[in-house]
Amino acid sequence: DDLVKATNPRWMKVRIEFMVRGGIYTDVEVEHFKK
Repeated sequence: DDLVKATNPRWMKVRIEFMVRGGIYTDVEVEHFKK
């Protein structure tokens, strides 16, 4: 929400991939569309 408020985009997609020791893998993806 803070990034959307600061940049005021029509569309935004943020993807983060975490690869940590021990074989644990996390993939987070968030999208924002202006109404």
